[in-house]
Amino acid sequence: MVFREDPAGLILITQPAHSWISGQLARHWGNAEFGGFAPWEEVCLAAEQHDLGFLSWESAPTLNPKNGRPHDFMNMPTAPHLDLWAAGVLKLEAYSRYAALLVSSHVTRLCQHNKVDKSPRAAEAAQGFLDQQHAIQTELLIELREDPSYAHYCADTVITRNRQLVAAWDWMSLVCCRGLAGENSVTDVPTQDSVTTLKITTPVACAPRLSVVPWPFRVPEVQLVCDGRRLPQTFTDETEMRAALREAPVVTVGICLTPA
Repeated sequence: MVFREDPAGLILITQPAHSWISGQLARHWGNAEFGGFAPWEEVCLAAEQHDLGFLSWESAPTLNPKNGRPHDFMNMPTAPHLDLWAAGVLKLEAYSRYAALLVSSHVTRLCQHNKVDKSPRAAEAAQGFLDQQHAIQTELLIELREDPSYAHYCADTVITRNRQLVAAWDWMSLVCCRGLAGENSVTDVPTQDSVTTLKITTPVACAPRLSVVPWPFRVPEVQLVCDGRRLPQTFTDETEMRAALREAPVVTVGICLTPA
């Protein structure tokens, strides 16, 4: 769940919808400075399905008693968050082993660098998750490197580049969905022969047009769209919150990215 603090009232965007925005970014990506990527469909699939494991949770989200809202991606308890990531990797494997490999690598890095809960129990859960994902990646790499259709895309440099792209699109999508005013940096973005930092500027909260510098797309502007639900009220009861969310009005969130 991603929170968009719209002036007319909070909009909730599901993790799968946010992932779809990542996929839209991927399908517009690439120019002379930033280059392309391959395998095209598999990398796009990884981008747009990297939060596949959240699909069932989003239909019955848990209540955060601290603010009376559903848990968002920034404050979900560690153990269930890791379980949803793990479920997503396994589900995605049914679509594409290569996409599952990229998503596993992506969420592994997120787990390593974005631990919020420092309790011993959370640390144990995180280590178990990392061990599990390492085993999955090892097995997938062995299979893919023996497959003539994918061996070329399994060099360490190619996988690192593709994983960095998925991470960049993930963060860009979060910036777009949250709509926070100001300038946000997206670091370690692969270019044709190096990495760079993108600057995304939102002039006012939830502005429909955002500027991106340097421009990484092959088209003059990028139109993004997803659905959200407007739920401005807060709750003390989880069942009541879930019922209200099911009945909440759907809002189309449209965002346009342009060069500065």
